[in-house]
Amino acid sequence: MPHRDLRLTTGHSLYVDDVLIPVEFLINHRSILWDNAARVTEVCHIELPSHEVLLAEGAAVESYRDGDNRRLFQNVDPAWDTDFAPPRYAPIIVKGPMLEAAWHRLAQCANATATMVTDDPDLHLLVDGARVDATLHGRGVWQFRITETPRCIQIVSRTGIPAALGLGPDQRRLGVAVRRIVVSEGPGMRLVVAKDTRLIEGFHDFEPAERWRWTNGAATAPASLFADLEGAFTLELQTDSTAHYAAAA
Repeated sequence: MPHRDLRLTTGHSLYVDDVLIPVEFLINHRSILWDNAARVTEVCHIELPSHEVLLAEGAAVESYRDGDNRRLFQNVDPAWDTDFAPPRYAPIIVKGPMLEAAWHRLAQCANATATMVTDDPDLHLLVDGARVDATLHGRGVWQFRITETPRCIQIVSRTGIPAALGLGPDQRRLGVAVRRIVVSEGPGMRLVVAKDTRLIEGFHDFEPAERWRWTNGAATAPASLFADLEGAFTLELQTDSTAHYAAAA
């Protein structure tokens, strides 16, 4: 399924394993993928007295249910000015084990087996554009010696998109999962933890359950960590997990 190419907007749900899953969460870059070529799209919805599942090119998809977007249509009818929103045909799932199971089953149907991968992140820093490798690393701790006060420090690594590698539904580009950044100069120490709101550029959202924050492969360390230091210092990255990366990357 479907019998031929079917184009859906990202939030439109497929009916899979007795639940509704927006198609954007099922993308596997093989049988379900982004269409980046379309620039002008005409969308026709089918609305029924109740929220239902229809067959579109043989694939089970939801009928239209008002999500406060009715007035975006060109042929809007003033009589549609209503709060009518029928109960959903089935629960909507956007995360968790049911999504994982559905994603893997559909990926398997598409023969979306995992690409040859490596777990070596090639983690290093770019200090004012110059590569600096770790002087010590092990058990998720990476230490870098920086000889003079820089203007910019970037945390750089290989990246991988789990869905593109056939590993899972996560569509994010992942570098490394950072728990803490520690700067040491003599007896002094400065600490930034993953939930710190200064971790913005090149970082994904903080994940409270895991207490980490993934980079996208090129994340910028807060300048306040080192801006007023004089001379050499050590920057330590404490990571909890690395992603899987395409072996050739």
